[in-house]
Amino acid sequence: MPQARPVSHAGCTWTDLAPEQLPSETIRGSEKMGPVAYFSLCLLGCLIFNPSLAGVQAVACPRFWLPFQVNCYRYFQQEKTWTEAEAECQHHWHGAHLASIHSAEENNMLAHYIMREMTKKNHVWIGLSDPDHNQRWRWSNESLVSFRAWDKGQPDNWLGNEPCVMLSHRTDFEKWHDYRCEARLSFICKRNPRGGSSPAPGGSQHLGCE
Repeated sequence: MPQARPVSHAGCTWTDLAPEQLPSETIRGSEKMGPVAYFSLCLLGCLIFNPSLAGVQAVACPRFWLPFQVNCYRYFQQEKTWTEAEAECQHHWHGAHLASIHSAEENNMLAHYIMREMTKKNHVWIGLSDPDHNQRWRWSNESLVSFRAWDKGQPDNWLGNEPCVMLSHRTDFEKWHDYRCEARLSFICKRNPRGGSSPAPGGSQHLGCE
């Protein structure tokens, strides 16, 4: 009997075998429901039970970039200063910046994405900074600062020299810490492939720490 060559995509497994070559239990399942109903149920199960698809909409991203809602994201393990990381994002895709984060859902998605992709534990730069050292934080893509996920006691501006922001590996990348911009960390980039900076509704361009 020919061997199936399964191909997995988005949590589903496909095979290049003809129906008459499929295992008998698969045939029995499809005969009970009818082929259309059987295939539809399989597809629905893939969409419901695959967590990687949560929040994903129809957005076209380049290879190695992760689609989520209307944006594309890419994690880089290599270590850069905050300024170098921002330039690297723009180098890899014109219009990309260090990631801005506008909701708990987006923050959690990035934390899980980094945990899945990382091979070496390191903090991860995002696009938030305080270039004027006055606690008026700005995203590098100039989108609105409408959400915060500071860790307890953060930002603390330790020694008066922490105007950049990273996702801390000590919190599984779920919480933000201010940090020295010259530190060499991993980083994550973001871009809206349809153009623009994906501003969040409402909020203010500069949101101070309260």
